[in-house]
Amino acid sequence: MQTMTLFSGLALREVLENSLIPPFVAQTGVAIRRVYEPTSVLRDLVRQGEQPDVIIGTSVALDEMAAEGEVRPESIRTLVRSDIGIAMAPAAPTYPLATPADLGELLHRVGSVAYSAAGASGAVFERVLGDLDLAEVVRPKAVVLASGFTAEAVRDGRAEIAVQQISELAAVEGISILGSLPAELGAHIELSAAIGVHADDPAIAQRFIREIRSDRHRDVYARAHLVPLTQG
Repeated sequence: MQTMTLFSGLALREVLENSLIPPFVAQTGVAIRRVYEPTSVLRDLVRQGEQPDVIIGTSVALDEMAAEGEVRPESIRTLVRSDIGIAMAPAAPTYPLATPADLGELLHRVGSVAYSAAGASGAVFERVLGDLDLAEVVRPKAVVLASGFTAEAVRDGRAEIAVQQISELAAVEGISILGSLPAELGAHIELSAAIGVHADDPAIAQRFIREIRSDRHRDVYARAHLVPLTQG
């Protein structure tokens, strides 16, 4: 049986596993080896010698990988936009999150904030903190995770709130999603897919990318809190 190796960020793990990979495998008979990690970790694996056929990660990172000869530039296709949000325990008091001032008040009130060190959401959150002059407020109460779902820290009591892509927050049971960061902060991540330069079968890799970008999957992405971008 032919095997294709897929590297993907965590934001798409649930939708890939539950809705997109099974029908593709059934239609093609191709087995898919999957590795789910933050894009920065996936890049490190490629630099260490891994040779994925398809990589799904932040658009910025894939452009950089194309420049470094790690993915095929002509194969890059935009996939979804993933908004960054906040999760908390279901029994915790809720707070408005419509404006930057609301976010600032929330971050002043809570005693601990979990976010990702390696994930793209962590970099965006740190940029937001800098823009709002809140870095010194959050730093003493930060629970910084090396990898994985930050909402796990809410569920096990390490943090009062967790910041990550909403699709990743939603993958953790037993938590409540407060909402997206205020729209004017531009706190979202664009994800794309590309074919690795060492792909064993570029044609099947291209077919997989074309399939996951199909317009018929729009509702699947929407249910996973992801916004489909250009389809085709």
